[in-house]
Order: sequence, then structure tokens, then C-alpha cells
Amino acid sequence: MSFFILGIVFFLLWRVCIIAHRVWFHPLSTVPGPFLGRISSLYRTYWFLHGDEQANQARLHEKYGPLVRYSPNGVITNDPTLIPTIYHMKADKTNFNAANFGSMSTFTMLNHKDHVASKKRIGHAYSMKRMRAFESEIDLRLKELVGVLTKTAMKGVTIDSLYHLHWFNFDVVTQLCFGRPLGFLTQERDVHGLIQKFQETLWLGEFLAVQENVSWYIRNTRVGRYLFMVRPTDSWGIGAVMGVRDRLIGAIVGPDRELKMDLVEGSLLEIFLSARDEDGSAMSMSDVKAEILTAMQAGSETTSLNVALAVFHIARNPDVKHRLQNELDHAEQTGKIPPRTAMISYDQALELPFLTACIRESLRYTPSVAQIPRKAPPDTGLNLHGRHIPPGTSVSTSAWIVGRDTNLYGEDSNTFRPARWLEASEDKLRKMDKFDFVFGYGARRCLGRHVASIQLWKSIAEVFRRFDVELADCQNIHGNGVPCDWGAAFHIRD
Repeated sequence: MSFFILGIVFFLLWRVCIIAHRVWFHPLSTVPGPFLGRISSLYRTYWFLHGDEQANQARLHEKYGPLVRYSPNGVITNDPTLIPTIYHMKADKTNFNAANFGSMSTFTMLNHKDHVASKKRIGHAYSMKRMRAFESEIDLRLKELVGVLTKTAMKGVTIDSLYHLHWFNFDVVTQLCFGRPLGFLTQERDVHGLIQKFQETLWLGEFLAVQENVSWYIRNTRVGRYLFMVRPTDSWGIGAVMGVRDRLIGAIVGPDRELKMDLVEGSLLEIFLSARDEDGSAMSMSDVKAEILTAMQAGSETTSLNVALAVFHIARNPDVKHRLQNELDHAEQTGKIPPRTAMISYDQALELPFLTACIRESLRYTPSVAQIPRKAPPDTGLNLHGRHIPPGTSVSTSAWIVGRDTNLYGEDSNTFRPARWLEASEDKLRKMDKFDFVFGYGARRCLGRHVASIQLWKSIAEVFRRFDVELADCQNIHGNGVPCDWGAAFHIRD
């Protein structure tokens, strides 16, 4: 027998032993789940990249119950009451959130102690007080968005609504980061190709998130870093975005932190450059750049999607749209909101109950961020539904799954129905708020949730009080409720 064939035989025997261990002898062997998921992480990878992962998880919970073994060393749950147990203050992240594209940021820090220290250093930059002070800048970008949509309405053309909302959110985010918008809306184009470059890397980021061994190899080996780690000199993907970021920072701050132009007070760059650790040391430039990149990526991608999804769901349901527009019209007529020559303030938008119901329902029905895994505690593990989950196991639920919980949201939880938020009793609303998972949970809640909320409430209010939105295709949607086609026509309302 040749050495080649002998090698194949030993490899196959090795794989059979691994499969046998994972199925019958692994500490998670008693947790039910799909056979392919129990033996290989490729099952999870397939569904993550497939686009209907959340719908598949819902089917698995129907078949196997509230606790499912979804990967060789990972379990998922659909029980919202376990959220405080899984996402407690000292929970560490898994490599799902590792920094595959450079230095660690507050978001990608896996150890909870590192996260706490970093959050102390920069968390105040995202406070609601600061974001309310930033609202006037959002108003300027919102006026520009209204101007662009008015142009398309006058031309009578159908546009890619998500793409145009990307323009708006990228201008807001670059204004927040650098104190100056890049001008997506004024130029009506993808400046520096940033939208395209982020999209080019999306699949890679998703793949590395679920293939944690591959991610570890790229981050921790010399060969992996040399062959696969992205660089600011790249001509595509996130590396090219890093290059744009570095040029924007370099135009303001020199290599020795000398200023080439005045920093805009309140911009993230200004705050990060002045931030100090507990020992008084300044943030390194690599840390500053990592935080800026995270803000650019998370702030533009997730918020754009949340706004576009809310527009889609409201426009897709005529009764909902008409009720919202009636509320907005009545508020304008009674002086609760200003005339259309001015922008609605965030505080005014919050006082409109059906507007708030529409936005919260959209966030529940199609959250932009789904899976957020945590490690079971290293000393004790977890006890979930009568089963011991060993230390280090990946444990998670998702905002999409929690948003479909019938005990929280009723038997029609698979339906987009904003009125549920107005009909709920005070006790039910408290429970819905307690297990609200859209922006994460506890100490790890999204730092950018305040600015995202301001953008959401203001932009949805302005779009629907000024325009009738007609969808190009309101039927073709994925199993998770996200549309396949973002085409929409905007018609100016009387």
C-alpha cells in the first residue's frame, strides 16, 4: 500500500473518530440538534451565508425545543428569559466577534475586563447628551436627503432606496467621525467607493465570524497574517476602506499627532485623541484608527439597513402607512411638530406613539444584527433547561428569534403589526422592554444606539410626512422578512 493511500486511510479514520466523539462522547452530546451541526461547523457556515439562517433556527427550535446544539461546540436558545443569564456583565465574547481586520476596538474586544476598560475610555463619546448636541448636524444631512428624494420624485424614477439611505448614513457617520461629511448626498454618488468596498468584504467578514478556526489562523500565525490579513494599501474591500480612513485622519493629524487643521469639537476623532487610560496614557493611533473604522462600518451599514427596512415594511402595509401619515399630518396641524420647512426634532418624534410603534415593530420583525454569541463562564459553565453547558461553550440567541417569541409578542409574532405596541398592557410592555435585544444586552449594548435611534425616528418621520413611497416589488422577500428588491418610487405628498 502506498504512503499516499495509507495517509488517506489514517485521515479518514481520524475524521471518523472526531465525528464519533462529537456525536456520542462530547459534553454536548445530550443536547438535541441536527446531525450535520453536531459534527461540523460547516453546517452553521452554510446557513449563515445562505441568508435564511434565522428562519432555519426557528425551524430547529420547533423540532428540537428551546435548546439546540447548532455546531460542535455551540448551542442556541429561543428562550428570552435566558438573556440575562447568557449575556451577563462578565460574559466573554467568542471569536465570532474577533478583530479580523486589524487592531481591536471596543466592539471586538473578547474579554469582558478589556471591554470595560476600553468603554471607560471612549464610551462617553457616544452618550445621549453628546448625540443630542449632534442632532443639528443630522438635520443638515436629512435636509440633503429630502432634497435628493424630491429630485427623484420630480423625475418619476424608481431608485434603490437602500443605496440612497447609505448615502445619508455615510454622510452622518463621517460627520460624526471627522467633523465633516464626505458629501455622498451633495454629490449623489458613492464617494471613494466606500459603499462598494464595504459590500465587497461583507461575505468575508461573515465567513470568518462563523469559521472561528480560520479566523484564529489568520490573526495569530505569521503565514496567515502575511497571506490573508487586510491592509490599508489594498485596492478592494475593507483594506481599501482602511486606506480611505487613514487618508482622512492624515489630512487632520500628522504621524506625531501634530494638527494639520483644527479638530472639530465633539467629533469622534477629537474625543479619541484626547481620551486617556486610567494611568493617564493616551490612546495609540492604531487604537484610534480601530475605533474610527468600527464607527464607520457599524454606523453606516446597520443604521442604513434599519432605516431602509422600516421604510419597506411601512410602505408594504398600506393601512400602516396611512395611519402613520395621518398621525404626522395631525401633529403638524396641531403644532406638535414644525411645518415641512423645518425638521422634526428627536424629542418631538418620540411623542408620536404610532411612529414609535412602527419603528419598534420594524426593529423587532427584521433586526439588522442577529446572532451575538457568548462563552459559557470558564469556572462553572451554565445550566440551561436542565442541561449543563460546559465552560467555554458558545451560547447564543438572536434578536430575530426573540422577536418571534409568542409569549412576548402574541400568536401573530410572524406578522408586521405595529399596533401590538399600542395595545400591550403596561406589564407586557415592561417585559417587551426587558428582553429587547435589538441593540444587544447589558454592558455590551451597542455604543452607537443613541445616534442610530435619533437617525431612525427623524428620518422615518420626515420620509413619510413628505412622500408617498411605492415599492417596486413588495412580495419578493427572504424567509427572514428582508426584501430581495429595494426598488422604490417616492411621490411628493400634498
